[in-house]
Amino acid sequence: MATIVEVKPEKRIKIPVKQRSASFSPALKYKIMKDEEIAFTKEKAFEFLELKTFEGERSVREGHVQFLFDEYCSGRFLWQNVILASAKLPNGDVFRINGQHTCWMRVNVAERYEPLKVIIRYMTYSVASEEQLRQLYSAFDRGAPRT
Repeated sequence: MATIVEVKPEKRIKIPVKQRSASFSPALKYKIMKDEEIAFTKEKAFEFLELKTFEGERSVREGHVQFLFDEYCSGRFLWQNVILASAKLPNGDVFRINGQHTCWMRVNVAERYEPLKVIIRYMTYSVASEEQLRQLYSAFDRGAPRT
């Protein structure tokens, strides 16, 4: 005979999800090569912007760069939440995964405010193929439509 366990109302899941046994896409395959905190200087931002762009990367939205800059100017930008990410292919090519809008905002900070002393997180991944690069990019940037 089964025992009935009463679940108290405060312990019930308020936002249930569908329990799936299948996935819509294959699991991500990557290695973390580096996870570090860096001083986010203009030089570092330009270095990041000069990394390779892969075919599926979304173009820069000037309105979003302006929004981030306005948040910085109003003292509302949370530097500690910034994570720049890049990924390296076996042939040595390194591609941006995310962060281009933040980098464009950073290079627009007026010289009179330099040196701006902010620390951010920088992740470097390793992937085995361009397909895995695209999958990793998709895991970071789900919000804007692709061209």
